[in-house]
Amino acid sequence: MSVPTAPPTAATTDPAASGRSAQPTRLEAFVDAAFAFALTLLVISIDTIPESIDDLTAALKGVPAFALSFAVIAMFWYQHARWSRRYGSERLAVTLLSLVLVFLVLIYVYPLKIVFSAAMTTLSGGWLPSATRIDSLGDLVLVYRVYGLGWSAMWLCIVGLYWIAARDGRPTPERAADIAANVAVGGVAIATGLVSVLIAGLLPAERSWVHGLPGIVYVAMNLAWPVSQAAARRAARTAAA
Repeated sequence: MSVPTAPPTAATTDPAASGRSAQPTRLEAFVDAAFAFALTLLVISIDTIPESIDDLTAALKGVPAFALSFAVIAMFWYQHARWSRRYGSERLAVTLLSLVLVFLVLIYVYPLKIVFSAAMTTLSGGWLPSATRIDSLGDLVLVYRVYGLGWSAMWLCIVGLYWIAARDGRPTPERAADIAANVAVGGVAIATGLVSVLIAGLLPAERSWVHGLPGIVYVAMNLAWPVSQAAARRAARTAAA
């Protein structure tokens, strides 16, 4: 899955320049701690030191799935941290959205690990182990749905933060472009997750490569780049007019 970032043309506002303290607020510190805890949950099953080389080898086989899961959680943390650095405020709506994001990530971490473990097992022909058994199509559909809904809901929180930022501050072309670009990225992400959930509900009972489509659809995140660029240019022109 792609890890979208803001386009290089987006504003690079310095917190100090925007009148905001460079010191993290208590809310930001809490969110940081919660994301750090979520990352520890990814390896919670490894509760003992390997007692043999075979045990160590088995543990290391879980590294690819852990690395991918780590990257996705870190991406959501970065999105919140980046928004806080540029537009952070202490409004009630911001606090609520941040707390909802924390709530979701602590739930999302489990289907996240299951999805990537299962993907690594499939791609490696069973050489890389899966942390959870998926015994039926119903199990697979449930995992895809929980993952897709969690993905979309977390991105909705990020988009909500940028919507709040759009209502505050001076509508300069740079600010408008940055906000529009990030809202566009979030829109693509939300749509991708919902499409994955929809496809998961249409999977045939017969086992085939089609069962991987709900995961493959996340490749559509690559569309976030051109969409965000177009949105940024349009918003900048509107703000400058």
